This record gives sequence, structure tokens and C-alpha cells, in this order.
Amino acid sequence: MTTIPIEELEAHLREVLARVQAGERLLIARDGEPVAELSPCDPLAAIERAFPGMRRATRHMRDIEIRRVRLSDGTDILDVLREVTEDRDLLP
Repeated sequence: MTTIPIEELEAHLREVLARVQAGERLLIARDGEPVAELSPCDPLAAIERAFPGMRRATRHMRDIEIRRVRLSDGTDILDVLREVTEDRDLLP
């Protein structure tokens, strides 16, 4: 993760935010000490930045609804994995 001084953030806010929007995570430092972390709100932005040819694929991935699986007592993780695998077969 790249560390930038707060002065650079203040002087180049638009450019820094463009970097973050493109998927980069930045650590903001004051007097050399980290005080904050900037990260993209869009979790797929980093994939698009790392693999520019993946834009079309990640757009499709944005349409996939990801649901959280909460395990409770008596839930067998193998059953959960089987269900996930069956769901994957439905994707184009």
C-alpha cells in the first residue's frame, strides 16, 4: 500500500481520489505517521485496474447477487459448499 503525506492529499485531492477510484488503496500520513486509509468503495475497481481487459467481465460480475451464508449450529459446511457449486453451474 502506498503512503502519501497529507500535504500531497491536500495539494492533489482530485488526482488522489482518481487513483483510489481506480482501485488503489492509499495510506495518508501526517508527519510520517499513518492517520487514515483511503480505499475504493467499489470492490471490483481493483480487479479492473489490475486487469484492464476484464472490464466487461467485471461488469457482468456486478450483476451477480452475492448473499452471505450464516452458519448456525448443526449446519454442515459440506452442504453449503455443494449448494454454492450448484449455483455456480447456473452462471453463463
